[in-house]
Amino acid sequence: MEVTDKQGPILRRSRSNDQPEANRRALVEFLTNFADEIQKPDLRAKVVALVPAFRKISDRGISPFPKSDAPAARDRIIAYFLRYPRTMIDADELMVVSGTTKWARRVEDLRVKFGWAILSGETLVQMADDDALESAGIEAALGVHPSNIKTDQYVLTRTVQDRRAPCRWNSLIESRRRDHH
Repeated sequence: MEVTDKQGPILRRSRSNDQPEANRRALVEFLTNFADEIQKPDLRAKVVALVPAFRKISDRGISPFPKSDAPAARDRIIAYFLRYPRTMIDADELMVVSGTTKWARRVEDLRVKFGWAILSGETLVQMADDDALESAGIEAALGVHPSNIKTDQYVLTRTVQDRRAPCRWNSLIESRRRDHH
C-alpha cells in the first residue's frame, strides 16, 4: 500500500529531473508563501507543511542530470565523481546530487560492488596518520594536505572501474553465507 498526501506518494515517488527552472520557481513560491505557516502554533502542522519544500529541494538536487543520463541516485553520484575525479567532494554535495539522504549506501555500493576507487576522507586521514610517505603521496595526488581533509569528504581516485570487484564481492558474500550455516 502506498502512503500518500495532497502532494502524492510520501515514501517513494517518481520525480522529473528535466525541469530544473520549474522546480526552482515552485520552491521559491512555496517558501515565500510559507511565512503564514511558520506563524501557526502547532509544531506538527509546521513540519507537515515543510514536506513539499523538502521534496522540491530533492527535485532540485537531481536536476543537473537529464533522466536519460543518470536515472538513479547511484548513476548520478558516479557521474558527478567522474566529472570531478581526484577532487575532494563533500558529503552534502553527494546528498544533493543523489537526491536522497541514503547517498552513503550508494557510495558504498559503487566502491564495493561496482569497483569504483572511492575513498572517504576518514580513510585518507588514517592512511596519512599511519605513514608519512603515504601522507606526501596523498598530497601529491590530490593537491591537498591530509590535515585539511575532512572525514565526511570523498574522492574518486581512479576513473577506471575495477570490473572484477563484483566477482570478489559475490565470493565474499558466498563465503559468509557458508560460514554462517
